[in-house]
Amino acid sequence: MKKLLLLFLLASGCARPPEITPPEVNVSSLDPSLAGIISTGQQAVRNAPRSGEVWGKLAQAFEAAEFLEQARICYARASDLEPASGRWLYLLSLLQLQGEPGAALTNLMRAVELVPATNDAPRLRLAKALVERGRYAEATPQLEKLLAMNPMHPAARVELARIRLASNDAISAADLLQPALTNAYTARVAHLLLSQVKQRTGDVSNAALLAKRAAAMPRPFDWPDSYLREVQSLLSDQQNLADRANGLMMARRFAEAEAVLNQLVSRAPDHPETLLLLGRLRIQQRRCAEAGEILQRHLAIRTNSLQGLVQLGLARYCESRWIGAAEAFRSALALKPDFAQAHYNPGLALARADDSTGAIDAFRNALRCQPGDPITHAALSEELLRTGRAAEALREADEALRIDPKQAKALRVRESLRSSKP
Repeated sequence: MKKLLLLFLLASGCARPPEITPPEVNVSSLDPSLAGIISTGQQAVRNAPRSGEVWGKLAQAFEAAEFLEQARICYARASDLEPASGRWLYLLSLLQLQGEPGAALTNLMRAVELVPATNDAPRLRLAKALVERGRYAEATPQLEKLLAMNPMHPAARVELARIRLASNDAISAADLLQPALTNAYTARVAHLLLSQVKQRTGDVSNAALLAKRAAAMPRPFDWPDSYLREVQSLLSDQQNLADRANGLMMARRFAEAEAVLNQLVSRAPDHPETLLLLGRLRIQQRRCAEAGEILQRHLAIRTNSLQGLVQLGLARYCESRWIGAAEAFRSALALKPDFAQAHYNPGLALARADDSTGAIDAFRNALRCQPGDPITHAALSEELLRTGRAAEALREADEALRIDPKQAKALRVRESLRSSKP
C-alpha cells in the first residue's frame, strides 16, 4: 500500500508544472539589431525559464521596441522569480503609471524598499508620482529621505517646493529652490516654480523675469536613472537617428530631416517615436491633414502620449479645425494640468472659434502655470478687447509691453484703444 501511495505521489503531485513561455511578437518591422536582441532574449528564456534575469532582459528589449504589454508580462515574471530585487518591479511600475496608477504606486513603493538606497531614481520617481496626484503627506517622507542623504538634492528640493507652494508657504518654497536653479536637470522647472512664488508674493517684475529665463532654457533631460538607461541603451542607433532628425527640424532643415526620418520609417514604420517625429515634421511642412493621420497612428499605439496629444492639437489647428484642436489640447491637460503651453494653445483655438469666454479662461490658466509670459498676456488682452472689457484689456497689454516692449499684438491692442477714444 505504501509503495502504491509513493508511486501515486510521484506520478501526480511531484510532477513539474509546465514552464511559462516567452511572448511572441512580429519583429519584421524592427531595426535588425533590436529584433536580434528580442529573438536572442526569447531563446534565453526558453533555455532558462526559471531565471528572473533573462525574463527581465527580455522585458527591457520589449520595452525598447514599444511592445509594452509583452514587457509588462516579462517584468512581472522576472519580479516573481527575483522577489528580493526591486529592479524589475520598478521598471514594471513605470509602465503601469499611466494605465494602472493604483498597481503602479503599490509596486513602486515595494520597489523603493528593495533597491539600494544609493540609487535615488526610484524614490524620486515615487515622490513625483505622489506629488502629481496631490498625495503630499505620503510624498514628503520620501523626499525627506532623499534630503537626509543629500541635503542639496536639487530634484528632491523641487518636488518639496511644489508641496510648500501648494500649502501657500511661498517663503519656504523659495528657499528650497535656490540650489536647483543652477542644476542642469532642474534649472528650468526651478525657475518656473520660483516665478510662481514671486507672483504669489506680489513681486510681478521678478516673476516675469524668471519666466522669461525659463522659456529661453532648453528642455532638460530626465533625472539620471541607471535602470532606465539599460533600456535606452538598446536603442542607441535608432535614438541617434531620432535625435539627429529632431535637431534638423529645430534648424528648419526639413529636407534633411525627412531623409533621416525615412531611414527610421524603413526600419520600424509603426514605432511611436518615429510617428511622433514624422507628425511634427508634417505640421512644419504645412501638410496638416497628413500630420493628423500620422499622429492618430501614434496615439493608437501610445494612448496617453502628452506630446502626441499636443501635436495632434497643432495639426488640427493647422487644418483650421478649431474645436478639434481645443479638444486635443484639453486631453493633454488631463494628463498634465500644469502644462502652460497646453493651456495657451486651446485659448488660441477657442479664440478662432469665436469662443472668447473659453479663450480668456484658457489664457488666464496659462498665466497661472507660467506667470509673466508676454505672448499670453497679449493674447488675453486681445480677447478681453473683443468682449468689450477695455480696462482689463489695457492692463494686460501694458503688462505684456512692460515685459516685452516690442510685443506686436499688445501694441495693436493699445493702439486700438487709443484710437477709439473720443
